[in-house]
Amino acid sequence: MSIIDAMLPMAFFIALGYFLRRVNLIDDKVKTFLNKLLFYFALPAMAFRSIASFDFEESFSLALGLHNLTVLMITFAVGMVFAFLLKNRKQRGSFHQAWYRNNQAYVGLHVTKSVFGDLALAKATLVNGFEIPVVNIIAIIGLEIFKDDDIRISFRRKAIKTLMNVLKNPFLISITAGILVSIFKIPVLSVTALDNTLEMAGRVALPMALILIGGSLTLSHLKENFVMVSIVSLIRLLIVPVFAYFLGIWVFHLSGLDLSVAVTLLSTPVAISSYVFAKEMGADENLMASFIGLSTIFSIITMPIINIILKL
Repeated sequence: MSIIDAMLPMAFFIALGYFLRRVNLIDDKVKTFLNKLLFYFALPAMAFRSIASFDFEESFSLALGLHNLTVLMITFAVGMVFAFLLKNRKQRGSFHQAWYRNNQAYVGLHVTKSVFGDLALAKATLVNGFEIPVVNIIAIIGLEIFKDDDIRISFRRKAIKTLMNVLKNPFLISITAGILVSIFKIPVLSVTALDNTLEMAGRVALPMALILIGGSLTLSHLKENFVMVSIVSLIRLLIVPVFAYFLGIWVFHLSGLDLSVAVTLLSTPVAISSYVFAKEMGADENLMASFIGLSTIFSIITMPIINIILKL
């Protein structure tokens, strides 16, 4: 399947989610329900099955995981420098998150599976598991640095709470369980009823996630910051994946499927979870929503462009 064929259904489900919200069929309660269903069941089920279906040595690439972590940390550092140039302190945290936090879990898994197949999905899932602890911890660090002085939240208490939440993350737990099943070749998926249940959950996970993205798009606050949001979104969607491509070839010696998965994951839009972090830690949540909304819309166009330019 070509990436354009993969992105068109994605565009449809995002548009469907946006339309359903506009006609009030998706409200905050529905979004909360969908998010919890995805977070606690559908995505973990898909992650477990995708990893357990393959031999661990075949699907795991240390170079791939280290490559994506390296790009993450570099973009984190560069974004920190540019964020300090903003006069509005409250905007800095949201601006910074938009530089490095991308939607690998929802959009990335959809595209890798649709374009490159089940083995690519297993690789992409493992990369997500590799990065979850780091992404959450550095998100807290970045937002703490840019937080207004009048917001009194203990960094130590928040860091400990975040670490505990990471350890209890059902997506991370399912990935760990899938790795153990894969390494020790435990025939869990030979139980047909269980395998079919996990497969059905995986099929519903990605369309549901895309509808949730569409239902979460908020463009009303975009107008006054359109130039900044557009520039950062295009850097996130075009410059970062090109940088990741050459870093992957020259430094980590990635090729074939590993290189395709790495670049695809790093060409995704800003993560929806960034909004939650921004709101909880005193950053500009309206600006964060603008980054998420516009970058998601742009990605429908930019991801095929990246795929064509780099011939993934």
